[in-house]
Formats: sequence, C-alpha cells, structure tokens
Amino acid sequence: MWGTPFYIGAFGVWFAPSRGLLIFSPIFLFSLVGMRKILGCSFSGSFLLMLGIYLGFLLICQKFNFMQNLISHDKGFLSSPTFYILFILVICTGTWNIYRSVRSLRKDAEKKQTREIPHLMLFRYCAVCALLYPFLFSKWHMWYGGWSFGYRIMTEVSVFLCFVIIPIIPVIRQSKLKMTLISFVIQSLGAFSYNNGWNGRNGVHAEVNGNQHNLWTWHDNQITFYIKRSILRR
Repeated sequence: MWGTPFYIGAFGVWFAPSRGLLIFSPIFLFSLVGMRKILGCSFSGSFLLMLGIYLGFLLICQKFNFMQNLISHDKGFLSSPTFYILFILVICTGTWNIYRSVRSLRKDAEKKQTREIPHLMLFRYCAVCALLYPFLFSKWHMWYGGWSFGYRIMTEVSVFLCFVIIPIIPVIRQSKLKMTLISFVIQSLGAFSYNNGWNGRNGVHAEVNGNQHNLWTWHDNQITFYIKRSILRR
C-alpha cells in the first residue's frame, strides 16, 4: 500500500496538473512565501536546493539508465514538462534564497525580521506539518486520491497552509486578491461541474487509476476538461 516511488507522490501532491494543491488552489503560493518568512531564507534556500539536486539526480538516472529499480515504476512525471519546469524553478529559487540569506546575515536583518513575527512557534509548527504531511502520503499507492477533483489527499494540509499565510496578509492585499479569485473559480468548477467524466474516461483515455500518466498532462488536465464541459453545456 506504500509502494509509490517517493518522487512521484512528493511532487505530484503539490504540482501535478490534475491533482496538485498549488494548481487547484494557487492562493497557497502565498503560503510558500509565508514559510520562507517564518523559517528564514537560509532554511528555505537549503531545502529547495536539496530538492533541486534530487531532481537532477532523477534526471541523470533517467538519461543514463541508472537505478532502474527507482525509475521503472514512473507514471509520467520524469517525461513531463512539469519535471523540467520544477527543476529549473527550484534550483534558481533555492540559489536566490541562499544569496539573500548571506546578504541578510551580513546586515543582521534576517534575525531581526524573524523576531518580529507574532506567535512564531505556532507558525513554525504549521509550516513543518505542511511540509512533512505530504512526504508521508507521497508513498501511498493512491497519492492522487483516486477518483476525485483536485487534491483530495492534501485537504488536511490546507488548514496549516492557511495559518502560515497570516504573517504575509499585507502582501496578499497588495496583490488585489488575484490568486484568491483564480482559486475560487477553480473550486467552483469542482463544486458545480464535477462528475466522473475525467477520471473514468474510456477508449483513448482509460480511467485514471490505470493511466496515472494522464495526471501530468497540461493540454488535457482536469481543470481544462471541466472548463470546456461548462462552456459546451451552456
């Protein structure tokens, strides 16, 4: 029951086009910014660089046929555009955070900024829970939640992600709530248009449990499927 390769579930629950939490609720991108503020640039940069190195290691394994036991059960992630986008984004963001951390340590600004966050221990606890919980379920054989709309397996994490948004509420206000509106529209699709049409397709697209590579496609993901369905129904 816990046989999914770690890298598939670990990145899928966050970024898979048809299941990722950040795809279906982009407002939680602000939660990542909040984690950076709560945990500090140094920790955030180191964590992202580790993920980037891990992705690079997987890329080498795929290209040179190393460690077939690790990548033989891949369900589409390593060959998807999402993999390469994440690799570049994580490496660049991690490097930038490390650079900012070095600069802030010179000016002693990072420590001062961290002390100004109220209820810091509560926010740190929520940030750690939001990071560790997905790692647990990344090994679950149905990390994608089976037949569902969006991030069924990650619903509980949204509670912790809401808490870590609190320190950066002024940033969200400056963004004029664009991410909130996008998230609302996507969740409305799930509330009013969802059926088993995408998960249970037969013929060219078989049902999702047997064809998990469909979870990584951008041109025919779950959100665009229901947008088209809503438009055609009108």
